[in-house]
Amino acid sequence: MARESLLTTADHKRIGRIQIVVSLALLAIAGSAGIFIRISAAGGTVDHFDALSSLHDALSGVFVVLPLWLGIAPVVEPLQLGTSRLAFPKMSSFATAVYVGGAALVVASYTTTPAPGSGRTVCDGVPLPGSLKVLPNTEGADLLVLGMLLGAVATVLMAVNLVATISSRRPHGL
Repeated sequence: MARESLLTTADHKRIGRIQIVVSLALLAIAGSAGIFIRISAAGGTVDHFDALSSLHDALSGVFVVLPLWLGIAPVVEPLQLGTSRLAFPKMSSFATAVYVGGAALVVASYTTTPAPGSGRTVCDGVPLPGSLKVLPNTEGADLLVLGMLLGAVATVLMAVNLVATISSRRPHGL
């Protein structure tokens, strides 16, 4: 029997562990950005404050808190219900792959020049309606928006799967 890929597995425990590990890695990146802001501020100047605080906000707010919980839930929930799997195991696998892709896009958006400085709001100070010809280079902001959209889609997919598991796989009387 061929071994399943980490991102195509249907095992709820592996899916949860992948999501927990990725969430903790993103927590380390977000925490490093926050610590770097504090160290720079102690020295009297903060270079790239907008980009660093935006990276910290975008990762910790969207890609750590709720996805960490949604990584623990697929491991624990089927065991609490007494079932062997989630209601839609391939959807969970797909949601995890989308989550990892979205997180990679968000981190990649801060490697572009200029790095987005908008944070969780994903709202640069561009007055609307504005001409697209006068807008500056928005590649970083575009990657940030796409990554956060993918993170939101993955979160909704995982939450739907968890609700479907509770409602369909629950034993009678529970």
